[in-house]
Amino acid sequence: MHARLIPYLFVAALTAACATPFPQQPVSLLGIAAPANMASKTIVLTPGMTHVNVTGGEVVQFVSGGKTFAWSFDGPLEVSSFDLMRVAPPGVLDHPVMAYIAPNPMYRGWRD
Repeated sequence: MHARLIPYLFVAALTAACATPFPQQPVSLLGIAAPANMASKTIVLTPGMTHVNVTGGEVVQFVSGGKTFAWSFDGPLEVSSFDLMRVAPPGVLDHPVMAYIAPNPMYRGWRD
C-alpha cells in the first residue's frame, strides 16, 4: 500500500523544487557605479515610483530625496531587470524600484 504513495511523493518533491526561485545575480553582473557626470540621462525617483526603464550600455543618474547616484547598465544580456536598492548607496532609496533593461541596440543582430 505504501508503494502507491511513491509517485505522489515524487511529484510533490518535483513541484517544490520547481517553485524554488532562482538565486539573484551577483551585483558584479548588474553593471558598475559610475560618476554622475558620465550619465546620459537623469531619472528622478519619487516615493510612488515602482520601476524605471533603461537601456543596456546606458549610464543613468538617479535622484531620490536630494541624494544622487549613477549606474552604468553594462551587464550581460541575460540580466533584464533588478531592484535598484541592490546597487544604490545606503540611505538613498527607501522602497524597491525595479530597473527594466532593454537590450543594448549596439548588440542587436542586423538582417539584410
